[in-house]
Parts: sequence; C-alpha cells; structure tokens
Amino acid sequence: YQYTVNIDEFLSNSLTEFLSNNNQNSVYSPLNTYICLAMLAETTDGNTREQILDLLNETDITSLRENTNKIWNYHYNDDKLTKTILANSIWFDDNISLNLNTLETLAESYYTSSYQGKMGSNSFNNAYKKWLKSYSIDAQDSLSSQTVLTIVSAIEFNARWLNEFTRTEQGIFHSNNNDINCEFMKSESVLNYYWGDTFSAIRLNLQNQTGSMFFILPDNDMKTDEIS
Repeated sequence: YQYTVNIDEFLSNSLTEFLSNNNQNSVYSPLNTYICLAMLAETTDGNTREQILDLLNETDITSLRENTNKIWNYHYNDDKLTKTILANSIWFDDNISLNLNTLETLAESYYTSSYQGKMGSNSFNNAYKKWLKSYSIDAQDSLSSQTVLTIVSAIEFNARWLNEFTRTEQGIFHSNNNDINCEFMKSESVLNYYWGDTFSAIRLNLQNQTGSMFFILPDNDMKTDEIS
C-alpha cells in the first residue's frame, strides 16, 4: 500500500521528538499518534487542518481518511498467535456540539466511538477510565472540567517470539546511575546483528510475520539520545 510511505516518513520525523532528551523509559506508538492526528484533522478546518495534513504527508482530507482506514484494517488482527486490537474514541463536553456529519465520518472511517457528558464529573470520568481499562490502559489522569474535547487512540498488542528465549542468566546491567544485578534472557537461536556509527543492535522476529523488535545498545561513549 502507498500509505506505508506516508506513515514511515511520519515515524522518522516524529520518533526523535517523542523519545529524545528524556531520561525516563518511554513508549511511543507512531501508529496511534498518526490516527489521533488524523481524527483531529476531521474536527478542524482552515490552516489548522492544513498543518496536520502537512505533518502527515497527505494532500487532502479525503486521502488521509482513506489511508488511515487502510492502516487500521491492515494492522487490526486477533488470532491465536497475534493480537493487535485498535480502538478510537472521542469525548466532548455536553456544552458543545459537534457536527453530526463529522461524528459519522469518525465512526465510519476511523471506527471511533463518541461520548458526550459533563467534563470533570465522576460519572463521565468513570466511563472514560472504564473504556481505557477495556483496552488494558490504566488511566492515571481524569478528564478535567476545563477540558472541552479529548481524542483517544488505543492499541492492545500481544505476539509471540518466532524463536523464544530458552533460559535466563544472572548478569550486570550498566545503567547511567549504577550497575544492577538482574536476570538476562538467553536464546540459542542465531540472531541478526547490526552495527551503526554510534550503536549496535539485534533484531528478534515475531511469529505470524507480524514484524520484529530491535534491541539497540549505544556505544560506550554515547548517550541514548545521541545515537543515530
């Protein structure tokens, strides 16, 4: 699909912004961020919409709508080996009204559930947290009474290694602050190994041709936000 070019460019451009200069462990899903921005574009117009389209490398809202729908259907999967469950929702205060055609487009093209209620109320917050919990997200924040609209895109991903780890072994993990004694996963499989100018890496494949995971180790004199 042509959309893979668009989302790959977005991944490359956004990855550094989300993960650099951060001393904490972070998780970033470009897929969900892309979908959230696409839904946001549907609720805006004018210069704001044009800026989002430029960021997502799309020429118009119709093209963005079609490509996001393809992305959703390409990645959504639930079988015995792999689970990739996607879910979208939009939450807005009962003092505002969204265009009915916009809500229908969000439902049809983005599979988005719509919820309207009193922002900041216990009942609306409970509904919000319950929705997130159903997709294995433990919400720490509530919807503030100052919030007008919230867009959520969630993913529940579960897959098995193509070649599973066979044992663990005690070893020393060298963190930025101190050395930590911990269990390291071990495998007897032959792995793909890569070298860059500032790092080395291995790639572990997942079953059912669902992709792979890279484990990246910066060189001794490099920080994690300096590798390229």
